[in-house]
Amino acid sequence: MHLNTLHRLARNVLPMLLLQIACATAFAQGGLLAAPQDITQLTAKANQVIRGQIINVKIEPHPQYSNLQTVVVTLRVQETLKGPSSQIYTFRQVILGQPQSRSAGYSRGAEVVLFMHSTNENGVTSPVGVSQGIFTVTRDQNGRGTVMNGAGNRGLFGDTGVRERLSKLKMSPSMRSRITAQEGGPLDLETMQSMVRQLAAGEAR
Repeated sequence: MHLNTLHRLARNVLPMLLLQIACATAFAQGGLLAAPQDITQLTAKANQVIRGQIINVKIEPHPQYSNLQTVVVTLRVQETLKGPSSQIYTFRQVILGQPQSRSAGYSRGAEVVLFMHSTNENGVTSPVGVSQGIFTVTRDQNGRGTVMNGAGNRGLFGDTGVRERLSKLKMSPSMRSRITAQEGGPLDLETMQSMVRQLAAGEAR
C-alpha cells in the first residue's frame, strides 16, 4: 500500500478508534447505560474528588486527533476530598454527543463536586459514572450548600451491604435515617464531603 494512503487512513481512522474506545470506556466505567453508582463506588473509582468553581469551559478539537471534539474545563479548587491537591484543576473530556449541550453540561460559574478518573495516555478523562460523578452545588441565602448529581442522587446509598458500611461512618442521626430510607433528592454538602473524606481515608489504610 502506498505510504500516502497509509497516512490518510491513519489520519481518518485513528480519531474514530479513539472515539469508540472513549465511548466503551464510559459505558464500562458506570456511565450512560450502567446501573447507578453508589457513593462508595464513586469514591473508590475516582482518582480525584474535588469541589470548586468552574472558571472556564472551552470546546476544541483534540490536539492530536482533530476530528475528535473535546471540552476543556478549568476549575478554581476550593477543597480536595481525595487525591492530589492543587489550586487550579483542568481536564479534557471527549464530547460523546450529550443532547443537553455541546459543553457536556458544564457551565462557567457553577460550583461542583467532581469524582474524576485518572487522565489517560491521550490526555482525556471523565467523571466516574459520567453525570453520576458530577454534583452541582446549590446554596441557600445563608450559604448552606446541598448537592445533587445527574441521576438526582438516586441509588447513591446503594444496597443493604453499602448502607451497613455507611452506617459505620460518623454522621448525624437524621443522615443515618435517610440512608436507611435510601431516598434521592438534594444532599447536604458538608455531610457528603464528610462521607467522602472518611471513605477515602479508609481506602488509604
